[in-house]
Amino acid sequence: MTVTPAGVDETSAAWMRHERIAAIARFTPALALAHVVNSGLVVAALWGHVPAAAALAWLLGLWALVAQQVRRWLRRRGGNAPPPAGPGSLGKARRYAGLYGAWWGGGSILFLGDATDSATFFMLTVLAGIGAGAAAALAPVPSAAVVFIMVSGLPTVARLAFTGEITQLALAGMVLTYIIVLLLVVRTLHEGFREDARLKVENRRLVAELRIAQSEAERAAAAKDRFIAMASHDLRQPLQAMALILPLLRGRLDDPTASGLLDSAETSLGNAIGLFDALLDTATLKQGEIRPDLQRISVEELFERLRADLEPIARERRLELRFVRCRRVVFTDPKLLERMLRNVVLNALRYTEAGRVVVGCRGAGAALRIDVCDTGPGIVETDRDRAFEPFERLGRSDRTDEVGHGLGLAVVKATAELLSYPIALRSRPGHGTCFSVQVPLAAGAERA
Repeated sequence: MTVTPAGVDETSAAWMRHERIAAIARFTPALALAHVVNSGLVVAALWGHVPAAAALAWLLGLWALVAQQVRRWLRRRGGNAPPPAGPGSLGKARRYAGLYGAWWGGGSILFLGDATDSATFFMLTVLAGIGAGAAAALAPVPSAAVVFIMVSGLPTVARLAFTGEITQLALAGMVLTYIIVLLLVVRTLHEGFREDARLKVENRRLVAELRIAQSEAERAAAAKDRFIAMASHDLRQPLQAMALILPLLRGRLDDPTASGLLDSAETSLGNAIGLFDALLDTATLKQGEIRPDLQRISVEELFERLRADLEPIARERRLELRFVRCRRVVFTDPKLLERMLRNVVLNALRYTEAGRVVVGCRGAGAALRIDVCDTGPGIVETDRDRAFEPFERLGRSDRTDEVGHGLGLAVVKATAELLSYPIALRSRPGHGTCFSVQVPLAAGAERA
């Protein structure tokens, strides 16, 4: 009958049983070798002191028991099956311990019958070694260790005391003391093992709970991303319709004051559309719905498109935007790479108050490193990791014509992870920031 300790649920109790049986199973090869070798030495050393048939019967019986246990161990080990952890598994361990103990106890009665003093000490030494090994190996199941020690040791005490000789009685007292010491050792070892097993079981429980919580968090995040993607898509449509209506409305207005209000409305609408575009891009990337379309593209042509789109913004802000000539060819998704660089350059233009933004490239082994450097305020080292987090705006831009949403670099990071491109951020507060991304070169690309 197995009693579950108070405060321990059945699952934890099963894990505890599993740890106890697994610990014993790990000692199976060593114990089997000890039984085989020591029993062989006993028979060889004490041959002639007992009838040969009795000695061989004891030896072969013990070896048969060892062979049966090793066969079971090999079968489970070969099939990668865990040791049984049911309540009956502890009873089986006790039965095996009882059989081994009975065999060694019977051996002590058999071989100590007419043994000389030297043979007696030899047999007691072997029994002491076997008992110490069993105490260490069977401590995870203390009842099994106690059964082995008692069943193997008490017949030895009785056989020595039966002679009535003072020397034999003294030896019997020594063996009895040794048995008591072994029992105390078993208790101490078991307490240490039980605490270790309890910690292992607790760790397993915590890991299982963590995995469940992580899975729930991932499902919640996925649901949030789906909601954001759907909401951004649906809300962006009426905003885009308003963006088409406002220019038509401007043509019908003659009042300069109304025209200024219309300018503010267009700016606010543009910012709202930009926010929904960024939200949609971020959610779509996180959901993994985008599949990169990799192809050979000219970096120079990519730079030309970015220059044509972004130079008007730079002129309006009285900044120099320079693209360094690059004739390299890369193998990438042109739309995704262009989106990444556009977001980085726009971010640099937004926070650079004076000076320039330079976009260039240089070789990096089998890749091309594209750099976007500005003369903005820079980012302190402790904030650089936060720069790529959603809704983070680390610097303050005094520009009033465009409001940052803190999503541009988050889209850049998500795109880089999708494409498996290394990105880096180098910055010196008060001097500027350099953003880098490494893009694979196309095979046979011409060096600039």
